[in-house]
Amino acid sequence: MTGKAGAGRRSALDPAVAEILGQFQQRDRLAALSPADRKRAWKDRARNRVIIDMPVNLEAALNQAARREGVSFSALVAFLARHALGQWRQGQIDLGPYKRPSRSMRFEFVLQVPDDD
Repeated sequence: MTGKAGAGRRSALDPAVAEILGQFQQRDRLAALSPADRKRAWKDRARNRVIIDMPVNLEAALNQAARREGVSFSALVAFLARHALGQWRQGQIDLGPYKRPSRSMRFEFVLQVPDDD
């Protein structure tokens, strides 16, 4: 028999115990870092990173606006998304004209992003 002993067997470790062990391992990894790296790791852990698809010309326009305003790209996008979400909730933005049937089983519609006005 090759490989590790017990390979292919299910772990008998309780999920709660596994979570606690994972937390201890995380703590040990953080303790091994320098103070500056530890601070950076905590900041990174607090972030919520999102990957989105967007047209290239929209990304370029947002980058240009962020540079002009002296803010980061992600801060500008988050601000505009929050603002637009508020408008949508108040009924000021209608997505209907931009909805197209989706070929995906996961979504009923896709949204067409309009070109620059």
